[in-house]
Amino acid sequence: MTNKLHCNQPEPSKSDHPSTKALRRPLVDEELKMRIRNLGRNDKWNDVVAEAKIHGAEKVVSVLIHLPGEENWAVVWNATDAYVKIGMPALNGLVKALKDKNWKTRLWAASALGSIAEKVPDFDCSIAVPALIELLMDKNPNFSDEAVEALGKIASVYPALVETVVPCLIETLMDEDERVRRKAFGAIIRISENGTHGTTETIVRAIQHMLNSSEFLREAERNSTKYVQTIELLVEIIDRLQMKEAA
Repeated sequence: MTNKLHCNQPEPSKSDHPSTKALRRPLVDEELKMRIRNLGRNDKWNDVVAEAKIHGAEKVVSVLIHLPGEENWAVVWNATDAYVKIGMPALNGLVKALKDKNWKTRLWAASALGSIAEKVPDFDCSIAVPALIELLMDKNPNFSDEAVEALGKIASVYPALVETVVPCLIETLMDEDERVRRKAFGAIIRISENGTHGTTETIVRAIQHMLNSSEFLREAERNSTKYVQTIELLVEIIDRLQMKEAA
């Protein structure tokens, strides 16, 4: 699949001018970190992309992916366009960040990956799926929440990943946290609406497998309230699938 991201060029800025590049000396690590932080905090994302061209994408991304942990959600959303323009090095950095020791970095990396998949379907986010599934298994509902949403967005634009992602999302319908269960429901609906007849079959198989599993029956005995809520979500998923197939 052709990656169109590399055709996206930032708007010209002073730091991106050829004559400026020739005069700029390479910044040492601490200087570069400070510059990227200042640019990010001031929403100068085209300049961040220009720095990646001058000093190397890997160095800049390594700073950029930790910046949201120092700031807030606004940085996450605004940095997405910079990640897209930088290209694959940014994606690789975000995947690594899913295992970062800073919990905020892990959380916001998942959110950024979902946003990238949604904004630029040609950007191959499939390499992020294994790490996102691992994050989905985390007991912290905040991580599960963001991982579910990112997986839903990625699988909705990459049909080849449906077989891998859907069973994990179906299992998440039995998560201890109601918010995570409902987020998984929304992700499955998103995938089904953008999918084909094959997607519908995959979802149905995953549901049947869960209903027949001994683990599901044990959970039903342990927590009847959660069991009822999960069944309600499954029924609604099946109803929507039938409506789509009949349309």
